[in-house]
Order: sequence, then C-alpha cells, then structure tokens
Amino acid sequence: MDANTLLTYGVLAVVALVAQAADRRCTDPAAPARPRGTLGLQDVARLLVVFVVIYAMLLGGTEIADRGRGGGSVVDGALQIVAGGISLALILTGWDRIPGLRGLRPRAPISWLALALLLLALAHNLAPTSGSSSVADTVAKPQTTTDLVTGQVPFVMLALASVGPGVRRSGRQTLERLGLLPLRPWWWVVGIAVGIVVVKGGTHVYDLVNLLTPADCRAQQEKVFQHLAGPARHWYAQVAIGVAAGTGEELLFRGALQPRVGILLASLLWASFHLQYTCHGLPSASNLYILVLGLIFGVLRKRFGLGSAIAAHIAYDSTILLGF
Repeated sequence: MDANTLLTYGVLAVVALVAQAADRRCTDPAAPARPRGTLGLQDVARLLVVFVVIYAMLLGGTEIADRGRGGGSVVDGALQIVAGGISLALILTGWDRIPGLRGLRPRAPISWLALALLLLALAHNLAPTSGSSSVADTVAKPQTTTDLVTGQVPFVMLALASVGPGVRRSGRQTLERLGLLPLRPWWWVVGIAVGIVVVKGGTHVYDLVNLLTPADCRAQQEKVFQHLAGPARHWYAQVAIGVAAGTGEELLFRGALQPRVGILLASLLWASFHLQYTCHGLPSASNLYILVLGLIFGVLRKRFGLGSAIAAHIAYDSTILLGF
C-alpha cells in the first residue's frame, strides 16, 4: 500500500467523520441555534463533499490534458468527469426515483459523500488504464503477506469513519449499524459453511468462466493468482490474508455501504475493485464470478448479520489460499 493511497483514504475518512458529526448536530434537539448568516457544521460538511467531487473532476481533466505524456488517458479522465458531474446533478436534484439509492438521505452530507464515492470509484475502476495498471503491478512481483494484509487498512478506516463512531454513534451503536451486533455465533457457522460450500461447488462454475475467457486472459489470470496465492507462504500467513481480506472488505462494502445502496450496487462496487482480474483493461468473466460471490455475501449480511458475511468471506479466501 503506497503513501498516496493511505493519504487519500485518510482525507476521505476525515470528511466522513465531519459529515457524521454534522448529521448528529443537525438532529440533536439540544444543539444551540446557528446564528443567521454563519456557516454551520452541516454547511461545512456539504462544502467538503462538493470539494472532493470537484477535485476528482479536475484530476480527470488532468488525465485528459496529459494524454500521451506520462500515461494520461482521455477515457479515464472523461469517466471521472462524467461521474463527478452526475454526482453533483443528483446532489442538487435528488435521487428518489433511482433504484438502489433510496436508502440515502437527500439532505445528509454523509449520503452525498457515499453517492459521490460510489460513482467516482466505479468510474475509476472501470477505466481501462486502471485495470491494466493493476494487472501489471500484480504480476511484476509476488505479493507479500504484508502487502495483502496492510492493503485492507484503507477499507477499514473508511468503513469505520463512515458510520461515525464517537461523533454520532457510541461504540455499541457503531457495531449495530455495521451489523456486527447482536452476536449470534451460529450465524458465523452458517457463514463458514457457505464459504466452504461455494469454493467446492463453484468449481464447475469457474470452469465455465474459463471457457468464456480468451486464452491469453486465462494465462494472465493464472499468473495473477500465483502471485497472490504465494504457495511458499506458511499456512498461518495464508489464513492471516484471508482474515484481513474478509474483515476489511466486508466492513466497508457489506457493513457500511450495503444498508444504504442495497446488495446489487454494493456487490457491483466490490467486484469492480478486483482490478487484477480484468482482461485488456476491461471487466472479465472472472469479475462477473466475483460479482456473484458478492451477492451471496450480501444475502448473508442481510439475513444473518455482517459476522456471517465476514465468516463466509474468510472461509472462502482461506480455503482457496490453503489449497483445500
């Protein structure tokens, strides 16, 4: 994980905390009235979100301007600008008629941020250059245990900040919002069983996926898997990677995001982050397979809580990494 990625997610986490603090102040009946003509915390939070969107659009413009000089891409930049423009338009006009977004509150800064990050992340992940760069980075050298475990830190930071611990919710309320409470261990058992069954039962589906994948892409993805799986690792390192991925990704995509945008959109965004499985910079049949996995984890989260989805994800990844 590079410093720029950590800094970016850190800034977004701070904006999310400010947005949640503004939400609490706005709904607190004991909060003093804001003097007329002054900016309140909610106004500041909204301005921060708009700044994030405009900054992303400016980066898109820079991508277009740098085309042919250091890796700039017209397509990548245009996608960022369009995503930012749609975000601003929906923030101004509302999104009541758009399926999947009805869990977001039109006037809440945290909902503005969630909407903007959803669209901007999809635009970035679907850009051909992003996929090609991710594949190149993955196959350049085997991924270490430290690389794969610390790579989940940004997801955990953003997931926790986006639900407002300490600024809007108590510790218990935060765990309830994420779906980690109430504790029902048998739900975790269900998750573990589902994760293992999906690995075993998904073999035939994966074989079909391979049939739909061009030969050069199959060879590329096999190399990607070898560099991610690291067969020389100790078993406990493989389990640590499974635990980190299952916990970090589920906290953000199924814990924080899914209750607001639904199973499909949360799973689609999660699948889009698996850039290393793209082919020629575009989503592949493997990404579709990952989307199906996300839907399964999403159903577990909805029916049995986040702990069940985390358990399933950990069981799935660990079973594959251990070669069972």
